[in-house]
Amino acid sequence: MNLCRVGLAMLFDQAGGKMTHTMAEAVEKNQVTQPYVDHFIGEVKIEWDLWDSRDGEVDNHITFNNFYQV
Repeated sequence: MNLCRVGLAMLFDQAGGKMTHTMAEAVEKNQVTQPYVDHFIGEVKIEWDLWDSRDGEVDNHITFNNFYQV
């Protein structure tokens, strides 16, 4: 399972889905890359915070329009 699929499996799990045994094994095998993933998540979080503040309130939510217009 490549990193894209592992990322999707993790997203699926975090969104409330239930990972299959195969998905969980692939995620476990790819934990070596976690520092790189954390770095990229940090970069995305910086952008998210900018989008979040566009409505004048930093509440960890972005508006529908800001999500689709960036």
